[in-house]
Amino acid sequence: MKHSNNFHRIRQFILLMFSLLSINYGVASPRHDLINEYLVKAAFTLNFARLTQWPEQKLKFSQNINICVMGNETLKSSFHMVNGKIINGHISHFTIISRLNMIRQCHILVISGIKQSNMRQIFKLAQQHSILTISELPDIHQSGAILNFIIQNNKIRFQIDPVKALQSGLKISSRLLKLAIIKKGPG
Repeated sequence: MKHSNNFHRIRQFILLMFSLLSINYGVASPRHDLINEYLVKAAFTLNFARLTQWPEQKLKFSQNINICVMGNETLKSSFHMVNGKIINGHISHFTIISRLNMIRQCHILVISGIKQSNMRQIFKLAQQHSILTISELPDIHQSGAILNFIIQNNKIRFQIDPVKALQSGLKISSRLLKLAIIKKGPG
């Protein structure tokens, strides 16, 4: 029975990922497109959480996986959908953060609309606390994040820097790595 449930979950995940990867944006208002884009990114983020393993001490005393968002207002309003979802036996908890000292509580940190100079400092602190970091710049190496959303041929894609993940003490599933654009870089 457990094998059947795992197979069903994997099949659902694969179908979701393929459908998300194939989304094209039609003609609509820019605000509507942006909200839809961030809803897709929120769904991706839930699946990133399901396919990431944190060090035992990071999840040991927490029944929640804290998904934190820092940045623009559209991002913040779109990510409310992740709240209360079950992720590998943990409950997802959505939090908006605005200060650097709030980062320690996060398991996942999604950032948009922050100055690049500040992003490096934020991601350096996040690395010390085994936080899965996600940005959305034209290239992952501009931010220092572990994951980075990009738009490629009108589709949402994502880049992963597996070296940064290892440096943060995170294990990324090979299933996720197969769907990503791998970017190994300096630092």
